[in-house]
This record gives sequence, C-alpha cells and structure tokens, in this order.
Amino acid sequence: MQFNSITFLIFYVIFFGVYWALARRLKAQNVMLLIAGYIFYGWWDWRFLSLLLFTTLTSYATAILTTRSHPRLWTALNIAVNLAILLLFKYFNFFSDNLSRLLGAFGWNIDSFTIEVLLPIGISFYTFQAISYSVDVYRRTLAPERNIVTFATYLSFFPQLLAGPIERGADIIPQLNRARQWDYDLACQGARETLWGLFKKVAIADCCGLIVTRIFSDSADPDTWHLTVAAILFSIQIYCDFSGYCNIARGLAAMLGIRLMVNFRYPAFSRTPADFWHRWHISLMSWFRDYIYIPLGGSRSGKWHTALNIMIVFTLSGIWHGASWNFVAWGVAWGAIMVLSRAIKVKRYPADNAPTTSARDMLRICLMGWITIMTFVLFRISDGLDHAWHIISHTWLTVALTMFAAWTGITLLSRLGHRVWAIVTIIALTAIAAVWVFAGGAVAIPVLIRLMLPVSIVALFAAEWHGRRDSFALEQLPARPVAARMAVYWILLLAIMLSNPTDTNFIYYQF
Repeated sequence: MQFNSITFLIFYVIFFGVYWALARRLKAQNVMLLIAGYIFYGWWDWRFLSLLLFTTLTSYATAILTTRSHPRLWTALNIAVNLAILLLFKYFNFFSDNLSRLLGAFGWNIDSFTIEVLLPIGISFYTFQAISYSVDVYRRTLAPERNIVTFATYLSFFPQLLAGPIERGADIIPQLNRARQWDYDLACQGARETLWGLFKKVAIADCCGLIVTRIFSDSADPDTWHLTVAAILFSIQIYCDFSGYCNIARGLAAMLGIRLMVNFRYPAFSRTPADFWHRWHISLMSWFRDYIYIPLGGSRSGKWHTALNIMIVFTLSGIWHGASWNFVAWGVAWGAIMVLSRAIKVKRYPADNAPTTSARDMLRICLMGWITIMTFVLFRISDGLDHAWHIISHTWLTVALTMFAAWTGITLLSRLGHRVWAIVTIIALTAIAAVWVFAGGAVAIPVLIRLMLPVSIVALFAAEWHGRRDSFALEQLPARPVAARMAVYWILLLAIMLSNPTDTNFIYYQF
C-alpha cells in the first residue's frame, strides 16, 4: 500500500474518521492505531506479520524481565534475537555467497547455501526501534511499558513503519499514553507537510527516477554528458524520495495528533561532511551515535581510536542499507571522508546554524554537493564496483564544473535585487526546459515531464532555501495571504497529478 496510491487514500480517510470518532477513548484509539498498523504492513505480505509480532512480544517481555533480575542477560538476549532475524532475512545470502568465494580463493570449492525468501520491508527500521527500546530500558532512561497494546502500537505505527524515521520509545510511547484531542492547526500543518512530501516524491523523485534508470541501464554505454545528468538527478531523486516519505509520515502522524521527529534538515545546503550528517537521515545517525559510537568510546580515546570508531559506524551504516558491496563501499567512503575532515579540522556547524548567501557558504555547499553526488553513485550502482568506478571516473570533472557554474551563478544572482534575480531565473528555466524538451539520445522521456522537472527542482530548492530555518519548507505558509496559499496548494496538486500517475515504491522500502 503506497502513500501515493488511491488505495492508501481510501484506507487513511476511513481510518481517520473512525480514529477521531473515538477522540475521548484513548484505549480504543490505540487499538485502532494497532489494527491499522497491522493491516498496513500485512497488505504487502501477511506472512511477515509474524516477524513483527515476534519482535514486539520478545522486546516487550524482555524489557519487563530486566526490572526483575539479570537485566544485562535479558537485554543481550533480545538484541541477539532481533539481530539474528535481521541477519537471516537480509544478510544470510550475502555472507554465504562471499564466504564461498573466499574459500574458493584458497582452493576449497564449497557451494554457497542460499535461502529463497523475500526481504520483509521495513525490517531494519522496526528492528532498530526494538533494540533502542531494550537498551534504553536497560540504561534506566526509560521505564518498560506495561501496556502491550501501547508498546505494539509504538513498533507498528503505520506512518513511519516502513521507512522511518527511527523513533525512540521515550518520544512516542508518552504520546500514545496521553489523551489526544483534535487540534485544527496541527492537522492543517500535517496536511500541508503531507502535500509537500507528495510533491517531492511524485513530481520530482519519480520523474528523476525515469531518467536515471534509463541512462544507467542503457547497454550502449552512455556518454559523459548523460552519465553526469544521471548522477546529479539520482542525488536529487534519493533525497526527494526519502525526505518526501518522512514529510508524508510526519504529516499523517500530525493529523492523528502525534509528532514525529524531523529526519531531514535540508542536507542539500550542507557546508561540511559533519554538517551533512547532522541534516541527512538524522534518526539513523543519532541511533548509531548513541548505541554504537559512544559505547565504543566515541571521541574520548585519542585520535586513532576515534578514527576507528568513525570508520566502524559508517561501515555499519553502509551495511545497514543493504547486503551488497556497493553499500559497504559507500559507508567506507563516507567514513574516510569524515575521518579526513576531522583530521584537517574542517569547521563544524551547530545543527541549528543555517547557511547564508555569502560566497564562502555557497562554495562550501557546492563542494559538498559534488561529494554527495559522487558518493551516491556508489549507492546506486549495485552491479559491481568496477561499473561504479567507471561512472565516477567519467563524471567527477563534469559534475565539479557543474557545481562551479552553479556557485558562480548563485553568487552573482545573490548580489542582485530580488526582481532581477526572478527575471534571470525565469529566463534560465525557460532555456533549461527547452533543452530538455528537444534533447534526444539516450533519454526518451515524455515532453511534459521534461518541461516540468527542471521547474519543479528549482521550485523545490528555492522553497527549501527560503524555509531553511523551519522544520519543512512550507511551515510558514499560513502567514501568507489566502490567495497566495491557495495558489501554492493548487500548483503542487497540479504538478503531482501531471507528473507521474503510476505508483512507484519509495527507495527506502527496500531497507
């Protein structure tokens, strides 16, 4: 059941009405949330409900047992059980194949043993939530939840069940135990963020995906220009796809009176590697920080130990994303970048520090854009590291020149008045759209998408730059006149309806 599908719309409207009809009955509301979560998850494959239920029961029971005796034993047992399930379904075949190849290199020819099973969607997300809950109870920073319905609802809360954010029990469980009354302003904010997330997913991510897939899957070995376009558009695709999902999740939850954490804080405007990871997939990196990096010693044990801890965390983050060497390479590459930036003492910005239009900030943003585009090539190309390296070696210079041109243009435009900037931007967009419409070659994309995509991308980054101090780009829209608000809503709806009517999976469903 896709968020961007008619099926989900019908499901949510029915659930929404019943849920708020029970506004004065907290237990009934939570039961409804639990039922909705299991229907939503079982819609994909009802057989995997047993895994979610098993994780729920073991985490619930062991947390209570830790308060009675042997807390370390019960916590370790629950972590081991959850990791065993994750390793079996997500990584068993990967390790089996690579062990067989390793032994074959020493002359021991052993056939790999594989298990033909589907990967349960969202398993990495709810498994990490279960582990964090167990550890927090063990550390006594969170009391074990005695109500099984409340705890089961925490793990199966459907807006964020399949692709996060990875919520902590201390943030969600108190909200589930607190009476929720209808809040008109919060509901409107939620609807606004949901619309923004759908725009990012459908009008931008899905359309970028059409182009990226056709170029990277072209057997005729696309030229440098097309590979550059694909590399840049994939970085936009994965950002809009994943952050769009999180916007939708936050919006749907807000309409139910529950607040989820912000998982993305405009990573496209990052100025340093550390700044990027304070803005991208915040829930995952804070999870690794609190449950892996700090327990390993963090940055308290000297430079070399700190570097090792950083490499461990980022390598694990790569493995978390999937059982493939390209994800391992992506994690190792980012670990090396983080270690290097720390060694040369690259400036670290506070999480709430917003970039400015200064030439220095713009240059740092464009440099980080180049780094993220190049590393996302590793993330995207899964058919061999040699293929990924081929693309990187052919595009690093053209992407760098593109980023430099963007920096030059933005720096010059930022020195002009807003009216002149708007005129120049409209002219540039018209030229870009014309090139897209009449360009031929490897990318056979409908004219409407060619025309709308560059406009949508520029509108996205302009809106996010304007709202870069807010939790999402349209948060301050209610302060605008009614006519302006209505125009924005209708433009977003029109872009969604005209861009890509097909239901396309969110990229992070596979993790």
